Amino acid sequence: RSNGDDVAAVLGKKCAMYHTFSKAIDFDGGGYGVALLSREKPVAVQRFALPGREEARTLLAVEFEEYIVVSTHLSLTEEDRMASLAVIDSVAMAATKPIYIAGDLNAQPDSEFCRAMGQKMQYLSDTTAFTFPADKPNRTVDYIVAPRQQRVEVLGRKVVVEPKVSDHRPIVVELKR
Repeated sequence: RSNGDDVAAVLGKKCAMYHTFSKAIDFDGGGYGVALLSREKPVAVQRFALPGREEARTLLAVEFEEYIVVSTHLSLTEEDRMASLAVIDSVAMAATKPIYIAGDLNAQPDSEFCRAMGQKMQYLSDTTAFTFPADKPNRTVDYIVAPRQQRVEVLGRKVVVEPKVSDHRPIVVELKR
């Protein structure tokens, strides 16, 4: 869908940021997955396969000097999302510095998955603000979380009103370091 362009690299260049990509599946002569843009250069990158019956899924962990950011896009099926919790928990518990997990979890706040996630993770983003579909959002499926034992001070959170660049609205969480 991008005429063979490496979209993460193009966006990184246009935004003067570092780009990191984790391919989940081959698609249309290229790859489909998750990406992360950052102002800071990563010191390490890890990719983890996640369950997905409808298509393979991936979890991208990008480590920086003082923290780790994880990006993911979970399966459409509850059973696969629940199985993904073990991987997410394993990555979070292995972290030796603050870790933040963000992405399209394909689950609404009252789902079994989100309740299970909330047992070990604290939701940093606003779980009451709708994020999907971007043009007329009617549900929340995008989140930013951190392990419950991690001390986090949230200074602000919002969903950006942007209906054109994605089928999801961007979420922003401002944290105190």
